[in-house]
Amino acid sequence: MRFFNYPFDISKYFLVFVAIIIYGCNSKNSPGSISDPGPSQSIITNGTWESVSSSIPHLAITKSLKTDGSDIFAATQSFGIYRSSNNGDIWAATANGFPFDQNSSPGTELWGMDIVNNETIVNVSNSSQIYASTDYGKTWQIRNNGLIQSSISIMNKNEDKIYLTVGDSKAYYSNDVAASWHEINTSGITSQYIYEVFSINNKYYVLADSGISVSTDNGNNWLVINTELPPGIRLFPGLFSSKNIIIGYMAGALLSSDGGITWKVSKGWSQHNYPIGTIIESNNIVFAGGPDGTVYYSLDFGSTWHLLGNSINTNNPVTSLAVNGKYLLASTYGSGVFRYKLFY
Repeated sequence: MRFFNYPFDISKYFLVFVAIIIYGCNSKNSPGSISDPGPSQSIITNGTWESVSSSIPHLAITKSLKTDGSDIFAATQSFGIYRSSNNGDIWAATANGFPFDQNSSPGTELWGMDIVNNETIVNVSNSSQIYASTDYGKTWQIRNNGLIQSSISIMNKNEDKIYLTVGDSKAYYSNDVAASWHEINTSGITSQYIYEVFSINNKYYVLADSGISVSTDNGNNWLVINTELPPGIRLFPGLFSSKNIIIGYMAGALLSSDGGITWKVSKGWSQHNYPIGTIIESNNIVFAGGPDGTVYYSLDFGSTWHLLGNSINTNNPVTSLAVNGKYLLASTYGSGVFRYKLFY
């Protein structure tokens, strides 16, 4: 699997906007787990983004934001994990001696983080290592049982499993918080690159350069879904529930309200036709971040999009989003963490 970047050379920086994609276990603000569309709360739409990480340089490149209760955790690319209990006003490192610090192991980077069953799970570059911590990063265990070794891996979570793509075309799942991994048979998918795998109602879905493929028999047979988009369209992170699916692409989003049977195209989420880099749902409101420091919201499950407040004061990509109480937090690749007040 290759990583791509945007908005200039989309084959260079994909890691930036994939936002690592380990999907969270909190269905209120985690990609991969969403509720069906319903009445949305009224939000402040013309507010201002504020920086909440200027005092900690290590938060400049934050790859993932996750919440656990009232705490917010920010996983940096090379300097460990930070926690805030007051919506970003004050941050503190969860532990010293990060085992994959690029200073001690050059070229090693944290690519993504999630908190699953009170365990912190991260995937790391160079060796596709999967690490788990039961004490928020003070001690770590390697959890690669059953995996091949590769320099590239992307994780996400939905339903009761964690999914992993490794290398160019390998896909795995774990149903025991990454303690063991099981390969998904993708030999029937005629693609050079597999970008993401997820499941809905006992069906596997694979996002690849050939489009979206689905299997109803544990990967023994695959069928390419007709999404009305031509093959070769780059597909990006999405949201999944038992019926509703949103998958980003360069000029908008693919939407399905019947579990992937039929699809429609939603355009215009970005004024510049940039891809969705990270997407979450909270209180039936969908939020999406892009490569130019903008965040959009949708009140109709992605059919129409609106710019949320003023743009974040950066041209750097938004790598992750998380809702905590009345605040939406956004991490960026190079400019730190920002906060937006959603509710009075």
